Amino acid sequence: MRALLPDLSDNADIHKLNVTKYDMTNLPKRELPANSGFSEEFRIMGTFYIINFLEGAAALILPYWVLYFSEIGLSFTQISLLISASFMASLFFEVPTGIIADVYGRKVSVVLSFFLCGFALMAISFTREFGIIAALFFFMQASNTLSTGAWDAWLVDYAKREGGRKLVNTAISKAHAFTLAGTFLGFLVSGLLVTAIGLSMLWVITGLLTMAGGIYALLYGKEYFVRRRVKMSDLLNHAVRQSVKGSKYMASHNVILYLVLGTAFLGFFTAGEIAWQPFLKDIGMPIAYLGPLFAVASLIGIIFSALSPTFVRLVGSQRNALIISIVMMSILFLIISVVSDYLLAAAIYVALASIGALYYPLREAYFHKFVPSHSRATMGSIKNVVYSIVGIIALFIGGVIADSYGPQAALVACSILILPAIFFYGMIKESRK
Repeated sequence: MRALLPDLSDNADIHKLNVTKYDMTNLPKRELPANSGFSEEFRIMGTFYIINFLEGAAALILPYWVLYFSEIGLSFTQISLLISASFMASLFFEVPTGIIADVYGRKVSVVLSFFLCGFALMAISFTREFGIIAALFFFMQASNTLSTGAWDAWLVDYAKREGGRKLVNTAISKAHAFTLAGTFLGFLVSGLLVTAIGLSMLWVITGLLTMAGGIYALLYGKEYFVRRRVKMSDLLNHAVRQSVKGSKYMASHNVILYLVLGTAFLGFFTAGEIAWQPFLKDIGMPIAYLGPLFAVASLIGIIFSALSPTFVRLVGSQRNALIISIVMMSILFLIISVVSDYLLAAAIYVALASIGALYYPLREAYFHKFVPSHSRATMGSIKNVVYSIVGIIALFIGGVIADSYGPQAALVACSILILPAIFFYGMIKESRK
């Protein structure tokens, strides 16, 4: 579900500003035994892990969604506007929908999100009208915001209560691993399904898998919920005050300011997101290969993400690592201009995914290194709003270029559009703490 939608979970102030925490002080807390193994951990957290796996498997539409919309007659500009509609829904609904978790509980919010998103995913396959599809994308992302903050908060609070703080980090890591495992399997299976049942039915299966996660959460998910009396106006006023304070801090801090500005130009990568699938198809790749290609890229990406600290040590600093990553990605996008063999194009795609997996964790670690803990959520919100606005612009530009000059041109344009990031990263003075 979330694989297709923009992830602005850091923008969910409602879940992270310490004004909506559940009152768990009167509930008994347990500690996971020191010698306990995975079986004991799975007994406690298994429900969450299975739901994460189902959500990851629901990404099976991801390697084909652009091709599907292209085949039903939408232009690349229209396809870009679909994702822009999702970005807009995130910006409008991320904070308001968080109140549902506070009033009715995180389980209710998550289950409702899964069911509504599953319905929207299935409904997409029954219409070819651009306006209706855009409305469904907007509705789907608005529904997704019901779970972006509530799901993580539910998992963390439950893990802390049942296994103590020791279990929290392990649970978060394992949940992410189960999501990746589900995604990997979903990508592999999608290559088989697309030739057997067609592109349209992939939407239906994706929706059913998303709903399956909701059903499993409804039947087996446990939550210790104690409702707090919190006024919506108080929450929103607090969010506004924190946003103003965070914006001033960001503007005055050399590292954070230039890191955010530089990373904003990485939003132009989204221009390539709508071009990869049609480009690979145009140069001869059988569409059944797209799923396995995405699976390989995700698997290698897992490996490279773990190598980020080593990469930083090799190049001397986090700033250097960021700049070198952008330079390598820009060169790879430029090489696409002379590529006509789909195997070479697939290799470039995997290389870009690997560098991206290397880049993302070091960028986030660098950002949070300079952000005060009491402002972490708000600063993340501001950062993601900036990225979203740039992403909307980038998607439109990418769609226009792809319609006018072809998908290959849209990919090559990424090599130029991301270059300002190097300038802003170069402005960072690393000596400042």
